[in-house]
Amino acid sequence: MLKLIIFVILVSVPISYACVLECTDSCYVKNEGDFGSNCNLIIDESALISAGLSDTEVSSILEISLSGVVTKLNFVLLIATEDISVTLVVADENVAVDTIQLNGPFIVADEFFREFPNLENLALTEVIFSDFPIFRFNSKMVTLECVDIEVSSGATDISWSFIAGLDSLTYVKFICEAQVNAENSPSAFVGLDSLTKIEFDKVDFSVALPSVFETIITLVEVSITNAGILNLEFIAPEIRDGILELDLTSNSINEERTDNFNGFVNLTRLILVDNRFTKLERVLFQEMQRLDTLDLSDNQIRSILTDTFYAIPTIMSVKIVNSLITTLDISILAPLVNLTLFALDENPLRCDCDTFWVARFYENFGISFESDSNANCVTPGGQLNNKIYLVDTYESCNQNYSCYCVSSSSNLGCGGYECLLGLPPTNATTISVVTNTTATTATTEPPEVNMPITEQELIIIFGLLGFLCLVILVLIVVLSISVCCCCCLGGDDAKII
Repeated sequence: MLKLIIFVILVSVPISYACVLECTDSCYVKNEGDFGSNCNLIIDESALISAGLSDTEVSSILEISLSGVVTKLNFVLLIATEDISVTLVVADENVAVDTIQLNGPFIVADEFFREFPNLENLALTEVIFSDFPIFRFNSKMVTLECVDIEVSSGATDISWSFIAGLDSLTYVKFICEAQVNAENSPSAFVGLDSLTKIEFDKVDFSVALPSVFETIITLVEVSITNAGILNLEFIAPEIRDGILELDLTSNSINEERTDNFNGFVNLTRLILVDNRFTKLERVLFQEMQRLDTLDLSDNQIRSILTDTFYAIPTIMSVKIVNSLITTLDISILAPLVNLTLFALDENPLRCDCDTFWVARFYENFGISFESDSNANCVTPGGQLNNKIYLVDTYESCNQNYSCYCVSSSSNLGCGGYECLLGLPPTNATTISVVTNTTATTATTEPPEVNMPITEQELIIIFGLLGFLCLVILVLIVVLSISVCCCCCLGGDDAKII
């Protein structure tokens, strides 16, 4: 059995330091040439050929021996040999590795991890552990991509106990190409008092219990994607108020559970891309009064109720890309005084006078589409494929629809208002919208409704005033005549006496 020993030695050169490899046997390892104490060890087919070996001649046991001032190790195995077991040996007390990245596929031997008191970052890809590894280091960041722990033959569930006891762990990322059931490890994260960020992809949390995370009160960022999630019951109420960012991309969440997001009172970023929402309403976001970013792209949203965003006036970015929206009521955006981005790309917009206000809203209040916006009209025929923010509202609506205005201190037209042509909102003649530059406070109540006087109303008012003046004038004349008559009659009586 062939056994390869790789020695990594740091040698000094006048300008920089290069990682030099010495091999005690047939050497088929190449160095990528990183400078400093970063050592890249790569075994590939070209290295085997140069050594006159085939992958079938490679031993099933590979030992990496480190010496010198090595702080970062990147080991990549790029050969097709199966069932290679890799061992890491620290041969020099000067080795102070703080970063290890292993790229398999290969099996990590039980003795691979020795004492690494300085290890802070561990990244494993396609690595198989023959048993639960005992991590005796104080790693702060652990990234595990398709890592398998063969506890027993036929085992299909992951056990999270392999990271238990890492008191300094602040970030853990687990990615796998197959769904993994997390139900059987409800207390896996107990004791991880420093953990602030977790990322899980394709880890099945659909039947996970709330106790999975209930002790991690330090969690700030949570990303659980492609996990089959129907609701958020697995996130305990005790930790929700500490979470600032929540990414639940590619799950099966919808609006039926209106209490899904209760308790996330400090959430600032919510990503719900590729879920099953069909309708948006206020109750979904009513406790998120600090939310500034909301992404609901790739859903099946058809309806947005007019009061949906009243509870989150702080929001700055809203994306509802690639959904089924055809029209929007102008009052939907009225409470969003800080809005800078509202993306409607790839929606089947009906560009009639019900939605033309959107075009002028973008134009007048600095609300921007993304640079490559595909928010195009699908109807009517004359506007087909035209971008909504380029639609000529005046030409299309000025004969059949009345004018209504949106308040704007930056526009002098329309008596301090910017006039929009189209159907007025159903609940008011106009909606007052505070511009981004003048907004100082936000409220969760519906916006104040202003009622600017139209030209027709002015004509009626002036007509009424004229008529009133005429009536008053007639009354004055009649009264004057009456007084004069009384005076004349009084004088005649005096003469008779």
